[in-house]
Amino acid sequence: ENYKIYRLAKDGTVTFMHPADGVFPEKVNKGRVQVNGRPFTVCQNPQPGDLKWTKYHQKSYEADPLTTMFVKARLDAFQDRENLFALPQPNDWVSEEEWPEVSKKLYDELMSL
Repeated sequence: ENYKIYRLAKDGTVTFMHPADGVFPEKVNKGRVQVNGRPFTVCQNPQPGDLKWTKYHQKSYEADPLTTMFVKARLDAFQDRENLFALPQPNDWVSEEEWPEVSKKLYDELMSL
């Protein structure tokens, strides 16, 4: 109950390994700043395949919280197909006389992407 794991450097400095700030998690006071904490649980970590194109791709250690949140946001964005591939929706019916002009506008918009 009263133990601490620490590392002594050659110059004599002490680095706490557990608990990281010298206070056990069970004895936390309100207002204490979390040290080495993650804003989500372990089951919410991204799958290894989701980390492709990040610095954690094919690495044996877990991603940092910011990368994890970025990967989650990217996956959510890809699932929102309506906004990802938004197609222009006409407001009204287009008459046959107006169709060549409207068709040219749509074509120009698609080519500008």
